[in-house]
Amino acid sequence: RYGAIAHSYNAGWTGTWSATNCVFAYNNGLGSSGIAIANAVQNWTSVNCVYYGNVNGSSYGLIDYISNFTDINSIYWGNTGLIFSTPDRYGTKSITYSDVQPAGYAAGTGNISVEPLFLSTNETSSNFLKLSASSHCIDTGTFEGAPSDDMIDTSRPQPTSDAYNNFDMGAYEYGGPGFPQIVNLTTGQSYYNLDH
Repeated sequence: RYGAIAHSYNAGWTGTWSATNCVFAYNNGLGSSGIAIANAVQNWTSVNCVYYGNVNGSSYGLIDYISNFTDINSIYWGNTGLIFSTPDRYGTKSITYSDVQPAGYAAGTGNISVEPLFLSTNETSSNFLKLSASSHCIDTGTFEGAPSDDMIDTSRPQPTSDAYNNFDMGAYEYGGPGFPQIVNLTTGQSYYNLDH
């Protein structure tokens, strides 16, 4: 209760919290916030994260009571309830260059609202929440403030020759070594296998 991942409730403490290349999946706030409730945290930053399949209570948001929340290049999909409580309780909130499920958050710069088309939503799969080749989250993020690599240390962006564009949304950069490939032994050309 009061935040499935993080809970800070102390008016005398004003801290910061940040998450980069993280996956928050299948958390249940048991009637409260699906991810975090923090009355005292003043600055909460999220970059290239995935928020998937989380459940929060009817009067709470996925992330609640945060004074200032900023996010870029993330994916919010398959969650139950709103991202923030309504009306918003404290501070300013900004989500940009992210894939946000319909009705989850008002439009922000560079945001899309399209099924992310993950390779797998099964936690036991090695392709859990990695992007398929058809995903609109590929090449639609921003390079400003983005990390230089992803959750499994794949360089961003892919291909690496394009340093100022083609950053992906989410925790995994598409096309890295952790993605399943099929190689044509005659031509040597590689293809990404979307059946995994």
